[in-house]
Amino acid sequence: MEEKVEIDYLPSSSERILRVVKPYLYTYATFVKQRWIGRQVLEVYANEFGSFPKAYYSSAILEGRILVSGRLVDPEYALKSGEEVTHTVHRHEPAVSIYKPPNSVRILYESDTLLAVEKPATIPVHPCGGYNFNSIFHYLAEEFPRLKDHLFTVHRLDRLTSGVLIIAKTSTAAQELGKCIMDRDCEKLYLARVRGKFPTCAPPDKRWNTEELPVYGQINQIEGGIDAHELALGYWITNDDGERLDAKTAEDVFNSRTQVNDLVEITTPCKDSIKAKTEDMLWIHLACPTRISAPKTGKCAAGPVHLLNPKSCARIKKTIKPAQTSFSVLHYDSESDTTIVLAKPVTGRTHQIRLHLKYLGHVIANDVSYGGDMHFGDDIAREKCAAAKVEMDSMEFGSDAVTTDAPATKEEIRELSMFHREEGETLIKFITRTCVWCKRNGGIGHSKRSMLEFLVRSRGIWLHALQYTFKNTAGEKRTFCTQVPSWSLLDHGGLEPS
Repeated sequence: MEEKVEIDYLPSSSERILRVVKPYLYTYATFVKQRWIGRQVLEVYANEFGSFPKAYYSSAILEGRILVSGRLVDPEYALKSGEEVTHTVHRHEPAVSIYKPPNSVRILYESDTLLAVEKPATIPVHPCGGYNFNSIFHYLAEEFPRLKDHLFTVHRLDRLTSGVLIIAKTSTAAQELGKCIMDRDCEKLYLARVRGKFPTCAPPDKRWNTEELPVYGQINQIEGGIDAHELALGYWITNDDGERLDAKTAEDVFNSRTQVNDLVEITTPCKDSIKAKTEDMLWIHLACPTRISAPKTGKCAAGPVHLLNPKSCARIKKTIKPAQTSFSVLHYDSESDTTIVLAKPVTGRTHQIRLHLKYLGHVIANDVSYGGDMHFGDDIAREKCAAAKVEMDSMEFGSDAVTTDAPATKEEIRELSMFHREEGETLIKFITRTCVWCKRNGGIGHSKRSMLEFLVRSRGIWLHALQYTFKNTAGEKRTFCTQVPSWSLLDHGGLEPS
């Protein structure tokens, strides 16, 4: 099947376009697992998947949306070993924002084995969740046919994070770079814009400037018999040479700040590393475990494990990992009460920088997932978001189903399950005619709906991967970097998302 991509301009941005993928049929396929053998196909879908009510799965089996090894079966059909179950849906992907052509995704460097690009915020690295063709990998393969089947993951950036992304062009290169990351022969530098005078809001803690510095990966048994472990936890201050300074305080770290323009002087991206005037800068180092707190949503948390109740520990202890990040202060803007922070992650946990900043009391100002305000300092975007919500509320299904990726409601399923496949009607036409998400468009068309939905979503957070340095197999350092994002130049009123 040939999928088409339609690009629309997003009226609220002078630098970006909205990448909209037209809805298409998509078939989820999987072979019968051992635990499914002998169970009814309806019961497996209703209990193992559960994205829709049981009534939907029953109707989908009868109408041919769900097949077993390519054939129609009854909902009570008992699955057998070796069979394949498929579920065909009308897929609607959320829109993403990219730079305007010709540099929609900026290629910073390319060789026979390596590719470095500047990833825009809102677009994921590879297909995941509701995103498939609206991913960096699909976009690059589409725009540059030479890259098709030659893109291999080295590391990831959060969907809402922008900046340097390294991609291997061969599996061998991916393995070599992966080993470099595992051996920590690499260094990443991020820019973040956080609330308050960083790090003066850091919670008072007996571990502040702890005498025994936490060691990455160190695990100490918790006192009190709780069936969990507390990983390395503490914070301390050093100068730029790594010398520990026990007499220094959070105020001293804040007062050692410098201007972003003084810190960064990039001439040619990926050839010259960041030239930093860091002699007088202080660093605050935080070791604090992270964990997955909500598996279904992917939300994470950071903090002392011993503060969790035993039941919570038992449930999430497998997701607890040690994590360490270093921070220094670049600039403070009193008008917005925000600080530009340079972050250097020692480990690479999910949402690590975002979580550690929150733990220190300084959330990324527009990171709504972890306590920020999605429209921080941008009243125009806030007004557009409110207007888009009002317009979508007036559509047939109302505010309970604001976005495309919101699960289908029981009311929606109940209404659409009343429709049956007409004689001679193709599966494609039937699925499209009875698509919940098409119905949500309210007759305004997919592109218009996508633009409205984008206005009520986060346009990206103020977290940017500025520089990535690693050693190649010959032991030589390679550095890739981007220009600083506009939001980090506070003296230029940089309030736009990256």
